[in-house]
Amino acid sequence: MLEIINTENFEEKTKEGVVVIDFFTKSCTKCRVLEPQLLELQEQGVPVFKIDAEDSYQLADDYGIMQVPTFFILKDGETKHRHTGFLPAEQITEIIEEKA
Repeated sequence: MLEIINTENFEEKTKEGVVVIDFFTKSCTKCRVLEPQLLELQEQGVPVFKIDAEDSYQLADDYGIMQVPTFFILKDGETKHRHTGFLPAEQITEIIEEKA
């Protein structure tokens, strides 16, 4: 299961190393399709956190979320990549290796 974070613990969870953050909503079916890919990344040792865009609307606004799922690859708190929609875990891993 992926950990859901919010405004209160976002900085602590994302300030060091490479992490993936996924903005989602509970009603989003595409978000549910992406989740197994994110779980696969987590099993490979990549920290993955989910953020409910409706509950953490300030973070969603700060990151310019217009659609879900939208995920970011951060390194030491800095955005290295942004993607909206589905990608297989293999492609996400390639992006991490290339950009982070």
